[in-house]
Amino acid sequence: MVGIQQLTLVQFRNYIQKEFHFTNRIVGIVGPNGVGKTNVLDALYYLSFTKSYFSRPDAQNVHHAYQGLRIDGKYNINNN
Repeated sequence: MVGIQQLTLVQFRNYIQKEFHFTNRIVGIVGPNGVGKTNVLDALYYLSFTKSYFSRPDAQNVHHAYQGLRIDGKYNINNN
């Protein structure tokens, strides 16, 4: 089974630079409105399908005042 272990976002939507570390199983992502929960899910989708779930141009996913973005993922395969 494949699972996400680490997600790094650089200049993606409302994140200038943020690193997330996940435990073995993700049950949910919680937080106040407007902090970027949906952006984290969209970044995971981006890693899987190389496009945004929301069908917007790539340029609209770049944090304002920046030229590009980067999304990195580190995965566990068979819990290794």
